[in-house]
Amino acid sequence: VDTDHVATRLTDLALGARPPAYARAADLAGPDVLTVGELATLVRAHRGASAPRVVHLPAVGPVLKAMARGGNLPAASAARTGGRSFAAWLAEQPARLTGR
Repeated sequence: VDTDHVATRLTDLALGARPPAYARAADLAGPDVLTVGELATLVRAHRGASAPRVVHLPAVGPVLKAMARGGNLPAASAARTGGRSFAAWLAEQPARLTGR
């Protein structure tokens, strides 16, 4: 999720009109749904490295099985999507991170 998108939405909620009663804000989601393999491929390409070897393993246990089914993602109708895509964000980053 794009941090600028989240910050803008939180500001809108904080400074906007007060709801008459408790109201849950809509979930926020980025514009893309990517697998770990897709993320790794994008990052390695950005760094100028060859594509990673992605090994697919079965989901073990209820939490990983739920995530494999997309249970960790908000329903498209319930979430506000937006912000930069991961690829657009990555394009703004240096090829090699420095520091740690």
